[in-house]
Amino acid sequence: MQDLAIQVKGLQKSYKQLHVLNGVDFEVKQGSIFALLGSNGAGKTTILKILSTLLRQDREKESA
Repeated sequence: MQDLAIQVKGLQKSYKQLHVLNGVDFEVKQGSIFALLGSNGAGKTTILKILSTLLRQDREKESA
């Protein structure tokens, strides 16, 4: 098993009808350096706000 510092699976966030994060997945191993890169409006700040608990992610819809 890997020693992970951060593991994100299926991260989703919407503001009304605008989907800003749609199923984001990534892992960061302990002791590694990780860069979150993307163009303006790609959701970088939203991801950091969710990971730092300043913003709540959308709840996953349960499958039947």
